[in-house]
Amino acid sequence: MRSNLLRVGLAMCLGFILAIVALGNIQLIQREKLINHPRNRYFLDLAREAQRGGIFDRQGETLAFSVKSGEIYARQYPLGIQAAHLLGYFSETRGSAGAENWFQADLLGQTGILRAWNLFQSLAGKSQVGYDLQLTVDARLQKTGYQLLKGRKGALVVLDPRTGEILALISSPGFDPGKIETDWDVYSTSDDLPLFNRALQGAYPPGSIFKLLTYAAAVEANPVIIGRRFHCPGFLKIEGRRLNCIASHGDISLKEGLALSCNVVFAQLAMELGESRLRDQAEAVGINKRIPADFPVKTSSFGPEGEMSANILAETGIGQGELSITPLQAALLAAAVANDGVLMKPYLLKAKALPGKEFTDLSRPQAWGRVMESRTAYYLKEAMVEAVQSGTAGRSRIAGIEVAGKTGSAENPQGRAHAWFVGFAPAQKPRVAVAVILENTGSGGTYAAPVAREMMQLTLSLVGEGE
Repeated sequence: MRSNLLRVGLAMCLGFILAIVALGNIQLIQREKLINHPRNRYFLDLAREAQRGGIFDRQGETLAFSVKSGEIYARQYPLGIQAAHLLGYFSETRGSAGAENWFQADLLGQTGILRAWNLFQSLAGKSQVGYDLQLTVDARLQKTGYQLLKGRKGALVVLDPRTGEILALISSPGFDPGKIETDWDVYSTSDDLPLFNRALQGAYPPGSIFKLLTYAAAVEANPVIIGRRFHCPGFLKIEGRRLNCIASHGDISLKEGLALSCNVVFAQLAMELGESRLRDQAEAVGINKRIPADFPVKTSSFGPEGEMSANILAETGIGQGELSITPLQAALLAAAVANDGVLMKPYLLKAKALPGKEFTDLSRPQAWGRVMESRTAYYLKEAMVEAVQSGTAGRSRIAGIEVAGKTGSAENPQGRAHAWFVGFAPAQKPRVAVAVILENTGSGGTYAAPVAREMMQLTLSLVGEGE
């Protein structure tokens, strides 16, 4: 009898302990994730009645604020469509998205000292308040960047390669976050997918911008390859198939091969390197990995593991095949080269403040890891500068500033090539890195490079203001 009671007692104790662990997991570990879930009914109700914190850019310009309408608070977005995917929206019926969702716990005052304060406010029957947040972005870059895309499907990411700060995050076409309730059916059924955040969730074949990684893998494996000469007759025969180049380049160096975006050089390098080295270099920059940002990003993909044929290796080496990357991932690639081979963790939240108080800086730049040796990054910078000065990236040139860049024209089954550009400036002391993609537009050198040029030039002019 006693042994049975002991078993029952032990089972009850174990069940109690498991319940405590489960509740602790929900309350402590998963709390913020559950708060930020766009369909969390409790927080949807709280957000309607609470004075949600304001959102500001790095200069203090207002990006989002609350206005009381009767018994509830309505959200206003001064930049409208120009910052739609960055800020997202808050809606009673549609939930939340973008920064309104990513930082919802702070905006609703459910973190830090405001959490306790708001509990007392609630018990007293008074309105709850949230933290004001300052993001790393610059509203002027957001406005200009969206205008430069001219409604075309695509994305634009601008960041500081030294810190990982996101300076602009743009997806096109956009939507008016102030009309998310009334125009939801229009937005959600449009073939242009205006609600889709292409900058963070779009997965595209990288095309020739991937040659930066093929180059890096080759130099990391064998540094003396810098002095090697290659011969490009305008095509390469691989297992009975002809892989064409954009031109017959003749005898060229590795540096010239990148500047001229020679398919023959990089297909040949990929076959020599093999899948393992290519995959390792891609994963070093974050492909196949979760990006450690304070916002969600789709994981870029190198493709399924398994022995690659010579043809698939060649395709991969020039950025085709089964590769897919996000525009943010492309910007991180450029930033890693700019920062001497060290990749910084990207982030958006710069500071937060109690209502009516001064902002407290939260930015703590952190290195994610070393992508390549500084020597390799140096060689890549030189080749990217050559691409701008005398290669495919000429339309990204800025008078008086040395720019490093790489274009890409990624083939896809849905029509014309996607136009890519990644780069940074000034080349020797980079302050800005950028990635541009324009869907189904054509040549990256023709269409994406000029957009990047304007964004880099504007960013550097704003840096001159003392940022």
